[in-house]
Amino acid sequence: QVWNLDTDLPQVALDEEVRRGPGLASAASGSSPLRIVVRRAVPVILNDDGVAATLYTTQPTVGEALLTHGIFLYLGDRVTPSLGSRVLAGMRIYIKRSTPVIISADGDTIRTRTQRNIVSDVLGQEGVILMGKDYSVPSPDTPLIEDMEIQVMRVREELEIEQELIPFESKWVPDPEMRIDTQQLVQSGGPGVIKSRYRVTSENGQEVSNTLEDEWIDHPPSDKIIAYGTQVVVQTLDTPDGPFEYWRHFRVLATSYSAATSGKAKDHPRYGITRTGLQAGQGVIAVDPKVIPLWSEVYVPGYGRAVAGDTGGSVLGRHIDLGFDEDVPPLWYRWVDVYVSTPVPASDQIRYVLPNWPQEPRR
Repeated sequence: QVWNLDTDLPQVALDEEVRRGPGLASAASGSSPLRIVVRRAVPVILNDDGVAATLYTTQPTVGEALLTHGIFLYLGDRVTPSLGSRVLAGMRIYIKRSTPVIISADGDTIRTRTQRNIVSDVLGQEGVILMGKDYSVPSPDTPLIEDMEIQVMRVREELEIEQELIPFESKWVPDPEMRIDTQQLVQSGGPGVIKSRYRVTSENGQEVSNTLEDEWIDHPPSDKIIAYGTQVVVQTLDTPDGPFEYWRHFRVLATSYSAATSGKAKDHPRYGITRTGLQAGQGVIAVDPKVIPLWSEVYVPGYGRAVAGDTGGSVLGRHIDLGFDEDVPPLWYRWVDVYVSTPVPASDQIRYVLPNWPQEPRR
């Protein structure tokens, strides 16, 4: 037991001293005398990370001596001699303090202390390995300072292949063996593919660069080839008005109009005057001149003979507008055949491939 200097002596010892007289109690009773041991404090010299101080201690070991003097130690601190060594008078105790650092790596935060001197060494101490293009901030050869924050950047590189379609083209090839206004698919088109290789670099899961390394055509597109007929055959159509000789016929959407529905008031100087100067009415139809040239003679079943003498803003492609004399013309909106009269134009004046719009609904 440890007793302070102001602690009273045990009561039993005091009673025996009074009864027997000084110095006689122990001899008479045969019991051991009260023993008071004075442990002398011994001096030790403490060097705490370069700061020297002299401590006096009665503790038997270095660790207990430091503890009683409130010297706090971290697990990473180095004490020489060891904490279990016995205290001797004049002993020199050295404490080399560890450096606190914070490491952020792989989504974790490591708070540690180290005796190492540079960043790479403390990373190795904690088992944090830099591989490939990984790096740290600050750099691995940076000297450590207290409370330094070290961030480990995991660098990953991946190769990504992207592909883009190359559109194919449609080529129209004339075929003199095919009848005009007939077509035949010679070759189905197909898109080509162009491929690109990118090197994608990410740091800690965040993309930082995307570099095009190579680009090549994996396979070229193949053109769609359509043959169209250029052979013109003159034929004759029997009509209620007599034979009609024609060199071409095709399907069109037929509508109807009159001078009164053409958008001009009757007192307008151009009222009823068509694109060619003819008077609008029966036998004059509006056409798309790129499909049926103006002044062409045509025959429309159910309407009769007519001349292509007018145009219209909405008359485009395979669309004709039949002229009537009445202010309120009969309502036409149907698909019919139109026959174009001879003579046959020169080949450079013929549009062999007509527009495919509007399109006739399938039945």
